[in-house]
Amino acid sequence: MDEEALLVIRRWIRKAEHDLATASVVLENKPEVTDTVCFHAQQCVEKSLKAYLTFAGVHVARTSGSWSQRSLSGTRSPSLMIQTPGSGSSTVT
Repeated sequence: MDEEALLVIRRWIRKAEHDLATASVVLENKPEVTDTVCFHAQQCVEKSLKAYLTFAGVHVARTSGSWSQRSLSGTRSPSLMIQTPGSGSSTVT
């Protein structure tokens, strides 16, 4: 794995850690704000998955929208169930 890929992976993980820290702080100090906690928890999972996919050699575009199943086609990583709005579930192998 080249240095550029490792740098991208580290950035995704750092961003995921920041989202997790934000979710934890909000949950501890303002537990009634569940929508914000859930948002940051979801963002943490998404960025962690992007780090894993980058590690697996799958190019992941940095977008603010949902992932398309097309962006994951051809991956050689273990099977993943991917669900995008309006498309149902797909298995990516």
